[in-house]
Amino acid sequence: MSKVKQLDKLKSEDKFPVSEWAERGLDPSSDQVRLKMNNEVNEFIDFVKTILNSTNNDLTESIQSWLNNWDDSDFEIEEAEYIADVMNKVITLSGVNPNDILI
Repeated sequence: MSKVKQLDKLKSEDKFPVSEWAERGLDPSSDQVRLKMNNEVNEFIDFVKTILNSTNNDLTESIQSWLNNWDDSDFEIEEAEYIADVMNKVITLSGVNPNDILI
């Protein structure tokens, strides 16, 4: 499966299902907050797909720049960390080594 198709599949999924919060030792956030978290990751996926389809951009540098400008102030620390974990999955699917990125 191509990188873009893998990202599209992830985009269509609920990345923060209620059932997985307990595994992180957390109480689930409200449906509204979880929807916002999903939307935040979906915006990141769309950005990564745009860069993947472009031949003139360095993917690692572009992802790092996007993340440097990411405003996570609307989320509690645990929510932002959960989002970052899912973003690491996006980074991996894009072919970039997550160890080369600072979130």
